[in-house]
Amino acid sequence: MTWHKITCKEREALVDELGRSYNGLASPEFCVLSSRTDMCGEFGQPQIFTEWGRRATEEPVLRDIRWPPEPVGGESILESATRPDAKPCEHYRYEEDATDE
Repeated sequence: MTWHKITCKEREALVDELGRSYNGLASPEFCVLSSRTDMCGEFGQPQIFTEWGRRATEEPVLRDIRWPPEPVGGESILESATRPDAKPCEHYRYEEDATDE
């Protein structure tokens, strides 16, 4: 199994295909398997990481990464969020390799 980078449009199509909820994949079949939010960049560049997967098997299906802007000066996290992200978002689909079959 391998993570394959996909576009935002492909990500939205995947979520629509699997079932959409308020902020991602629909429950009860899917859930967040792993996440990390570091808006201030305490552990490197500010990042919002979310990995979605199947609840029953914990098999991953989708990974989302956002790169929010780092607060500057006395700016709060909420104030920095009004600026564009530092880098474009990234999305990955978990897929079986041809050799895995």
